[in-house]
Amino acid sequence: MNLHRGDGLLLPALYALLVHGALAVLLTLGFRPASIRVPPPTPSRMVQAVSVDAKEVEQELQRLQEIERRKQTEEKQRQQRLREAENKRKAEERKRREAENKRKAEERKRREAENKRKAEEQKRREAESKRKAEEQKHREAERRRKAEEDKRRELERRRKQDEQRAAQRQQQQEEQRREEQARLAELQRQWVAEEERKRKAEEERKRLEQEQARLEEERKRLEQEAERRRKERKEREEMERKRREAEQRRSDQELLRQLQQSLSEHIRSNFNITGLARGQTCKLRVRLAADGAVIGVAIASSSGDPVFDRRAATAVQKSSPLPVPRDAAAFERLGLQELTFVFDPWH
Repeated sequence: MNLHRGDGLLLPALYALLVHGALAVLLTLGFRPASIRVPPPTPSRMVQAVSVDAKEVEQELQRLQEIERRKQTEEKQRQQRLREAENKRKAEERKRREAENKRKAEERKRREAENKRKAEEQKRREAESKRKAEEQKHREAERRRKAEEDKRRELERRRKQDEQRAAQRQQQQEEQRREEQARLAELQRQWVAEEERKRKAEEERKRLEQEQARLEEERKRLEQEAERRRKERKEREEMERKRREAEQRRSDQELLRQLQQSLSEHIRSNFNITGLARGQTCKLRVRLAADGAVIGVAIASSSGDPVFDRRAATAVQKSSPLPVPRDAAAFERLGLQELTFVFDPWH
């Protein structure tokens, strides 16, 4: 690209040189010193010489203009190919980012669905525990009701029997009274036993509730402990990730330094230093394909010598493909798609 610019500046100078040469020929043909007597040329010969020279100049100008047009056309075609390659790379990069965003969104939805499922499962277990407790309470109340109903019916039955016995056996009233007292004492004992059983059952129920509460507290404590450990593990993993990233950055910096040195040596082997002043350097911006092929070269910072700059750009093109890492991830991570470095052919 720099060579084309140089040619664009050279053509006007060449045009001017040809025109001045033609004028010099015309002046030479028309000038004769007084001290030298030369037969004057005939008008036909003078007109013919001038006509031939002007026609040659015009043909040379047309040939140079045609060369310039071809070069401009080739430059436009090359620029078009470069733009198409850049657009293709950007499209592929955009597709890769879209695929990555889609994968992250799907992963986030999966985690949200899993968390929702766990929450629903926990809610279902709690509801099941509550339902079982309610059923147990209901069965206990039903059992007490039936026991009291049985007791009431038994008392009613015995009361009727006692009334019948009283009517039938008046003579045995004293005996029946003693028996009744014994029976009442037994009932009292049974009632006391029943009350004691109820009291123990109530105490057992309270104990079970306390045990349930203790187990719930223990479950919460274990969950908190698990959460604490998970956070600690996550922090350790984050520290390890940062450590690995720092090591990767140091490794990449060293690799990039070695790569720039290798590229300079590789390009230096194709650089023509003939006729150049020693100590000149320039900064190059090189766009590379993943296989090291040179896509484009630009002078990021000129040496001040157009010849040196053109030779540096030409040496880069001749060195294609440049030695780059075969690992696509390393190529991407080091940003080798566009590499800027100082080219110094003297060191």
